[in-house]
Amino acid sequence: MSNSIRIGRIKGIDIELNYNWIVIFLLITYMFANYYFPTYFKDWPEWVYWAEGAFIAIMLFVSVLLHELSHSLVSRHFGIAVKKISLFIFGGTAYIERDADTPGKEFLIAIAGPLMSLFLAILFTVTSNILTLANASEMISAPLAYIGQMNIVLAVFNLFPAMPLDGGRILTALIWKIKKDRIYAAKIASASGTFFSYTLMMLGMLNILSGNILNGAWLIMIGVFLGQSAKASYQNSLFEKLFAGVLVKDIMTSPVVTVDMDMTASRLLKDFFFHYKHPFFPVLSEGRIAGVIMLKALKAVREEDMDKITVKQLFQPLDGSFIIAPEETAENALRRLSSNPLGRFLVMDEHGLLGILSKTDLIKYISMYNELHS
Repeated sequence: MSNSIRIGRIKGIDIELNYNWIVIFLLITYMFANYYFPTYFKDWPEWVYWAEGAFIAIMLFVSVLLHELSHSLVSRHFGIAVKKISLFIFGGTAYIERDADTPGKEFLIAIAGPLMSLFLAILFTVTSNILTLANASEMISAPLAYIGQMNIVLAVFNLFPAMPLDGGRILTALIWKIKKDRIYAAKIASASGTFFSYTLMMLGMLNILSGNILNGAWLIMIGVFLGQSAKASYQNSLFEKLFAGVLVKDIMTSPVVTVDMDMTASRLLKDFFFHYKHPFFPVLSEGRIAGVIMLKALKAVREEDMDKITVKQLFQPLDGSFIIAPEETAENALRRLSSNPLGRFLVMDEHGLLGILSKTDLIKYISMYNELHS
C-alpha cells in the first residue's frame, strides 16, 4: 500500500502528499494556536488562533511545493524529465529522472528552489508591511509576515553546502566546474552532507540534555534523514557513471525458462523451483507470456492437492510493472527495481519475451566493472 496520495498535477508533474505530512500540519497548527499567536496577540478570539495556525501550515505546504516546482521546471527546461513531487514530514523532493550533464545546468537547477523561496519571502513580507501601513487588521498582516520569515528560513537552510540540500548541489556544480570531475565533486558534497547531519544530531542531543526534548528529537530526525540522503546522492552519482551507455539488453539473462498453464503444482515445484532455484517463472499461454508464477503461490496449496492444482489456477496475470524494454537504460532499471513487486523484470518487446533482468544481473555487472577498473 502506498504511503502517499496523489493530490494533483501541475505542468504534467504529479504532486503527492505523504501521509506523514499530517504530523507537520497538526504540529504547526497546534504550536501557533497555543503558543505564538496567544503570546503576541492576546485579544484575538480562540477560534482565530486555530484558523491562523492552520493557515500557516497550509502556506508552508504551498511554499515547499513552489520551491520544489521551481527545481522541476528548470530541470524540464533542460530536457530532464521529472516524474513527481512528493511532500513529506521533512519537506519535499522533486523526483528528477537524472543528474544534469553540465555543472552550469546543475547550478541553475539547484539555485531555482532557494530563489523561489527568497521571492516568496519578499512577496509576503512586503505585502504584510503594506497592509500594516494601510491599517489593515493584524489578523491578516501578522500571518503573512511570518510566512515571509518561514520562506527566508527555507531558503537559508537549503543553501547550506551539504548534500542533499540545494547548497550541496551548488557545491557539486562549483567543484565539478573547477575539477572537471563530477564524481569527485559529488563525493565532497556528500561528505559535507554527512558532517552537517552529525552536527544537527549533536545539536539535537544538546537540546535534549538542556530539557528541550521536542526540538532535540526533531533535529536528530532531520540529521539522520540528511545523512542517509547524502550517502544515497553520492551512490546515485556513482551508478550514473557506472551504467553510462549500458542498456537492459546488454546485461539481461537469456534465454528464459518458462512454464505452461497446464503444468501441475507438484511438477512445478520439483522440476522448476527446486531445480532452477528461481523465485518465479514466466507463464506461457498459446505461445505468449500470460503472467508469472511465484513460489509463494504454492504456499496456499495443500500437499494432497499438488497433483490436481495447475499453474492456471495459481499464476499472476501480466502486469506492466513487471515489464521493461530492452532499450531502457540499466540505471533507470536499477531505480525501478526498488518498487518492483517481483524484484525482477521481464524484458519484452513487440515480439515477446527476450530475457530476465534481476538485481543479480546488475550486481554481476558492477563486480565485473570494478574488476576491470580496479
